[in-house]
Amino acid sequence: FNFILAVFLLVFKREDIHARCIVRNSELLLALKHHVISLAVYLSNCTRLVCLLESELFGYEAGAFTGASSKGKMGLFEAADGGTLFLDEIAELPYELQSKLLDVIETKTFMKVGSVNRKSFDARLIFATNADMNRKIQRGQFRKDLYYRIAVLTIEVPSLREHIEDIPLLARNFVNKRIITPSAVDKLCSYSWPGNIRELKNVLYRADAFCSGEEIRAEDITFC
Repeated sequence: FNFILAVFLLVFKREDIHARCIVRNSELLLALKHHVISLAVYLSNCTRLVCLLESELFGYEAGAFTGASSKGKMGLFEAADGGTLFLDEIAELPYELQSKLLDVIETKTFMKVGSVNRKSFDARLIFATNADMNRKIQRGQFRKDLYYRIAVLTIEVPSLREHIEDIPLLARNFVNKRIITPSAVDKLCSYSWPGNIRELKNVLYRADAFCSGEEIRAEDITFC
């Protein structure tokens, strides 16, 4: 496939669980190796993890830094070559790494940490975020040139309250061993769902755990 046409940005309104579902269930990816990484996982605790993230993405050579494996390590870009790399929470990528990602996209090459040699890279890149990217750019937290480079094809996925017609199907998927009564479905559809899919899943799991019969009724549905 053409690398230039294989860069996507998924914009999620307050929810990222959609992202992993789309990537893992997409017919386009079934025949390809694909790797999923949430940048927020690596950046939630302290700034020293920026180095960890760089080595996770690009890999490192043997002895590249203190504690590095004597055998080196393959990074996700190298592992995903010929397949798909999905980077979740792209808005959380540290500013100092954004220029490196831009360089990878532009040159289709990358360098491992501690290396002076470039490796070629050809894969589908999919990014996801639930952040306001324009605000990030205005605040100087995200590079404008990188944003325009990754937003080749942008898909905006609405929050759950904006597509309540999908709630019955989602509810049956989360609780597939019980019947959800029409009154329970109506109650679910009338709620605003500030927690989106995660909240819907937890509400249904709770109802499933505490209901006494074979049906989940309206009175079994409770919200926090």
